[in-house]
Amino acid sequence: MRDLSRAEAKIFTQLITGHGTLGYHQHIIGRVNSPTCKWCNQNEESSIHVLCHCLALAEKRYRALGMTTCEPTAIQSLTVRKEWCIPPDTLILKGRN
Repeated sequence: MRDLSRAEAKIFTQLITGHGTLGYHQHIIGRVNSPTCKWCNQNEESSIHVLCHCLALAEKRYRALGMTTCEPTAIQSLTVRKEWCIPPDTLILKGRN
């Protein structure tokens, strides 16, 4: 993670730990009424959903990872690279794993 800025490292850490601003975690801690994904409005907004399954994010996932959907094990095997991070002002990701 040495190549990442502090803001990028924060996003990455939130995605991996599942703690942050994604709907699932915010719902658990009582900050939002529903854990529903703000992009697809169909599933719980968790790290796994955002990173692997959300169809509304398929194009971004393809540009970043070269795949439109994936299994959580594929994410676990990735090496951290700066170009995979979404700019902090665009999207802050967190949620459960």
